[in-house]
Amino acid sequence: MGVTFVIITVGERVKELVALLKSIGNQRRFDDYDINIMFQGTKKQYEKLLNYTRFHNVDDKGYIANVFYEPKRLGCHTARLRLLKLIKYDAYINLDDDMLLVNQTDYSSPLQKIKEKDCGFVLTNWARSQKILDIKIPKLKSIYKKQILCYNGGGMAYNNTIANLMRTLPEVPTKFDNAWSLTTYINGYTNYAYKGSVALHFVLRSDGMQQFNRENPIELMCSEFINFVPKIRKTVLGETNYKIPADVDVNQVARNLHKTNKK
Repeated sequence: MGVTFVIITVGERVKELVALLKSIGNQRRFDDYDINIMFQGTKKQYEKLLNYTRFHNVDDKGYIANVFYEPKRLGCHTARLRLLKLIKYDAYINLDDDMLLVNQTDYSSPLQKIKEKDCGFVLTNWARSQKILDIKIPKLKSIYKKQILCYNGGGMAYNNTIANLMRTLPEVPTKFDNAWSLTTYINGYTNYAYKGSVALHFVLRSDGMQQFNRENPIELMCSEFINFVPKIRKTVLGETNYKIPADVDVNQVARNLHKTNKK
C-alpha cells in the first residue's frame, strides 16, 4: 500500500497547489510517495488542475494517484475525511495546499516513528517565510517531543490504524483541526512534534479556510475536552471567535481518558 501525501485544495488555489506539487517532484526522496488530492471548486477549475496532473503524472509509481472532486466547499476537516474514506495506505502525510517542501523536508524518521504501536500523529516543523526558514534550518535536530494537539505545520504523518480512527469522526464544518489529534490522544495514543524536518507553510492567507470560516457557521469539535478561549472580535456571521487550541487548553477529562486508554 505504501505512503501517500493527503492534500485538500480549492479552486482559487490551483496555482499554489501546482507549486506544492512541483516542490514534491523536485525532491527525489518522494518519488515512491503517492499523491491523493481532494479538490473543491468549479468544473472549469477542476479541469485546469486535471490538465496539469495528466501532463505531469509519471511511470507506474503512482505519483499523482487520484484527484477527487467535490463541487461544494467542505472545509479542511470534512474534505480530509472524505479523502481518507476513498483511499487506503500504510502511511499518510497531511499537507496543506499553501506549503512548499524544501531540501530540509524529510519524513523518513516520522514514517518509522508511526510504526510504534502507541504512536498517534507526528507533526513536523514549518516556517511561514524564507527568512524564518533560514533561521530554523541550523536549529534542526532529530528529536521528538510529546505534544497533545498537532496541526499540519510542516506535514503530519500517521498510520492506517490512526486513519481508521479519523474515518469515524463526524463530517461537520469546524474551524480547527483539533479533533484529529485529540481523538488519538483520548484513545491512548501519544502524539509527537518532530524537530528534524521543516517545510515552508504560508499560513493565514485570506482565501482557503479563512474564506470558508467567513461564509459558514462554525462548529467547535471536542468542546467537552477543550477549554476554548474566546477572542474579542466576532466572526462576520456574528459568532464568537476563538483562539486555536493549544495543549494548555486540554482539560483534565481528556487527560484522564488518555491515561486510562494508554497504549
